[in-house]
Parts: sequence; C-alpha cells; structure tokens
Amino acid sequence: MRGGIYKIYFDSCCWGRSQDDHRDAEIYKENDAILKIIVHARTYGYPVYGSLVIEEEINANRDEVKREKVMSFYNRTITAKSGYVESVFNYVRPIARGAGIRGRDVFHLCHAIACGADYLITTDKDFLKASSKLILPLIVINPLKFPLGGAI
Repeated sequence: MRGGIYKIYFDSCCWGRSQDDHRDAEIYKENDAILKIIVHARTYGYPVYGSLVIEEEINANRDEVKREKVMSFYNRTITAKSGYVESVFNYVRPIARGAGIRGRDVFHLCHAIACGADYLITTDKDFLKASSKLILPLIVINPLKFPLGGAI
C-alpha cells in the first residue's frame, strides 16, 4: 500500500465470478468478497485497474449473454487501465514461466506490476500457488484472503 491507497487489479476469473455457479459455496463466497472489495474501493477511492488482456479474455467467452454482463460489470467498475510495458514483460515473463505461471496469467502479472498495483486478486488456485514461489512487488491473493474482502 502506498500513501493509504490500495491499487487493485482483478484478473479475468474474478470479473467472471458473478456468472459462475453460486450453488458452490466457495464460488459464492469469492463472488461476495469481490463485490465487497469493489464497494470498498469505490467508497475510499482505491483505483481498480483493467487491461487489454482482461478485455480479450472476457470477449473470448462464447456465451453472448454472459460475455455482455461481465463486460458491462467490468466497464462500470474499472477506474484506470494498465498499458502494455515491454520492459516489464521482458523482465517478468521468464521469472513467471520459471515459477509455472502460464498463458494469460503472465500478462495479468505484467499488467498488474506495470500499473503499480499493490494487489493482484485471483481465484485461480494454480496462479496463486505458482506466484507464491516468487518475490514480487505486489501481492497475488484470493479475494477471500484480501484484507478488505471479508471485513466490510
């Protein structure tokens, strides 16, 4: 945290969590925590970052109704957008891959670092496990573990 402001980056799985099966208790709790974090961010002016990679993943959803709901939620929520920073990508990519972070998760990590996020929030257990092996300038965390997630 810098200067009393949390900078937050949710990866794509968090944005789509509202459209997942909430009969699963963990999914329900994660979605609830994500919504609480967003309310808290709005209340206290914490920036919530989006990125091109998030938008690409949302737009890749073949279910048009879900895609439009998630994109609408995303567009209403983000307050800033991370840009692509090649130097960050070139530095982070080999480290992330070495830890087992693959695919678009590498890009999420790079965007979160590039925008100066304090937290990259994800529900992806493999991403959480792999990132825990690294020393990063941010915290990769499940919304249920986020300091503001369950405490509001």
